[in-house]
Amino acid sequence: MLEIITNNPFRILGVYSNCKQTEIVRNVGKMKAYLNVGRSVEFPTDMQGLLPNLNRTLEITQAAQAAINLPNDKIRYALFWFCNADPIDDTGLNNLASGDSDKAMSIFSRRQSFSSLINRAVLSLLKADYASAYVAYSSLVHDYTYRGQFCTAICGDTFQISEDDLAHLFIDELLKKVKAETFLQFVSNHDDKSYVSQKAADELLSLINHEIAKAKSVSVTDAPASLSAGRVLIRNTRSPLASLRIIVGTDDIQYQSVADNLAKQILQCGINYFNNSDDDNDIDNGLELQEYALSIAVGRIVRGRCQENVDILRLKKERSAYEKDLAKIALELKSFQAATPSIARARALVNNCVPHLTVIKRNLGSQDDFYLKISSAVANNALGMLVEVVNRAQSSAVIGMNIADGTLATTLDSAVNAMAIIGRLDMTAQERQRFDVNNRTLNSLKSQLDSAMRRTSSSSGCYIATMVYGDYDEPQVMVLRDFRDKVLRYYVFGRLLIRFYYRYSPTWVEHLKDKKRINAFIRTILDKFISIYSHE
Repeated sequence: MLEIITNNPFRILGVYSNCKQTEIVRNVGKMKAYLNVGRSVEFPTDMQGLLPNLNRTLEITQAAQAAINLPNDKIRYALFWFCNADPIDDTGLNNLASGDSDKAMSIFSRRQSFSSLINRAVLSLLKADYASAYVAYSSLVHDYTYRGQFCTAICGDTFQISEDDLAHLFIDELLKKVKAETFLQFVSNHDDKSYVSQKAADELLSLINHEIAKAKSVSVTDAPASLSAGRVLIRNTRSPLASLRIIVGTDDIQYQSVADNLAKQILQCGINYFNNSDDDNDIDNGLELQEYALSIAVGRIVRGRCQENVDILRLKKERSAYEKDLAKIALELKSFQAATPSIARARALVNNCVPHLTVIKRNLGSQDDFYLKISSAVANNALGMLVEVVNRAQSSAVIGMNIADGTLATTLDSAVNAMAIIGRLDMTAQERQRFDVNNRTLNSLKSQLDSAMRRTSSSSGCYIATMVYGDYDEPQVMVLRDFRDKVLRYYVFGRLLIRFYYRYSPTWVEHLKDKKRINAFIRTILDKFISIYSHE
């Protein structure tokens, strides 16, 4: 209940707001007389049962008289007390004095006059019906005739007050009981709405700034306190900031200023927490504050600072999801670089890293630069080892023997197969280009070697066997070639034997081509070997 009603000077003096000065003087005299003999005095205007009892004293009475000496004060208090300007008012007030407020309201509502509007407004306030009270006040204040009649009835013909000033008198009092934000819901007059909007904005700004100051008082090195302060600041200002945005709009300088100040403080709480925390979920907690700060920041500089901090924590969060996988790949690369070069080791590097690369890819995406660099590093290392192994095989091969013993051919076959595995990795454009060049080179080299082996086989073949059996395509010669390719080539001793054979057999053939007995002897031995080999 409004203080201005319960302790209204007119009520204390036992009169209605439009009373004559003589009534006030008479009642004051009566109160003094009663007070001097220790008795209390009552008046019909006390509205006992509807309002709290009054405890009149001489000091209170004198203060009430002084409170309505000036016209502006008198009009202000009159807005919040009953007026008895005609018989209908009198009937309604009598019902009110006897405790029947519903009947009184019904009587006041039978017609509309300045006094009935005042009486309805005050009675609505006593019922805490602020919307109805505003409607009655607005009808009085914003109507030229009613406003003039009211001012004349209270302060005489010479008193003047503007429409806005009179409106602000009753609005300011109502705002002591009702939040401006709530008041806005039933304000209809445009000028009233602008005035209340500013009042509402001031209330919200004050609340938000108060919460910011509380958060600033927390120790910057206390991680739990910083996190709690940031969360409390968000919780206590989320609704006020949203209301302020609705009331004044995002283009309003007051909104932009307080939103940025709020964002900076929430951001700082997040920074203070993260810098001093050792929680397992410190990244998520820090992001909780910093992402909210970014969402409310308005100014370019503040948004930029918030975005920078959010990006840092988001990157940390992304990397934490695959940090172990990244470490595993680093260990694989370190071990790989210290290993003896081999195609099998290159294949193992790729196969061991693929599961970890898959985790990183799932978190970052296949086109992420960081992921592509990691995947390319694996491809680059594996490719480098393949090239080294192939180059070594080429360098160590002996012309004419590398075809026969199959070492280079086997190396190239394995390298080409390994290249297919490496090729399935995601790579940067530059690394993919390098891979493609080497892949084409290896396949071309393998194709050339395959052609050379076919030519060698058809031209030089098994020299002694051909000489003994007469033709390269004889069945016995084909069996001997099969033994060379399927048995000897896969053993160290066998490859050495092949090399020895192809190096010296042409010379032997040259010396033995006319030695029929020796050739027959060699054939007999070979026939027995072929028979044994063929039946295994």
